[in-house]
Amino acid sequence: MKFIMIFFSVILFTLLAALPLQSQGFQFGIGSGLIIHSQPEESRFGAGLRGLCWANWPLTPRSRIQFSAGYRRLAGFQRLNIETQEITSSNEVRRTTVSTSLTALHHVEGELAWLFQPKPESRWTYEFGGYYAYLVGWQGSHYGLAAITESDGRAYGEEITTELDIAKELRPYDFGLRLGVSYRLLDGLSAQLSLHKGLPDLVSGNLFTDASQDHLTGISLGFYARLF
Repeated sequence: MKFIMIFFSVILFTLLAALPLQSQGFQFGIGSGLIIHSQPEESRFGAGLRGLCWANWPLTPRSRIQFSAGYRRLAGFQRLNIETQEITSSNEVRRTTVSTSLTALHHVEGELAWLFQPKPESRWTYEFGGYYAYLVGWQGSHYGLAAITESDGRAYGEEITTELDIAKELRPYDFGLRLGVSYRLLDGLSAQLSLHKGLPDLVSGNLFTDASQDHLTGISLGFYARLF
């Protein structure tokens, strides 16, 4: 919840700070989109979502500098780790199973990009920039179960708790490059297609994988709306 409050506080501050700049070509808006990202560890693709606010300023008649801040969710991970252990004593046999899964990652991100139009009146705009994202949460499950067989033959099960910190298996940040192209559908509304290429390994621990293959490689398709 606190990250949502911070996000909307940034939007409000940007709106108030930008009021004197409207006559100088300043633009501000919001955007959202769908992310399709590869899962090389699983030879499949995952789907995610993006939501952001953006602001840009003119550099030349055909180019602008743009900053955006927002939230993204990378879903489609199907990582599962199961560990089993058996301990035998004079009174009982205890078999424990601990299951941990990972399904999605949540980040807040910021991006700085250069925008270029081939002609001043062109509907097409090309973009090149870099982004930085910070991990704020993950989705999945973690639980343990013990199956106990006593020496007299009685058997029962019980839940167990562990001190495993899933966050230690995940890299707390991500950064990389983005290439994009947008097409102006209407005055103030554009469709955008972009390619994201992350550099760090998102799942940096060994719990879910033995290889460093979780670099973000994804395509985002969405819409940008200019508020002013």
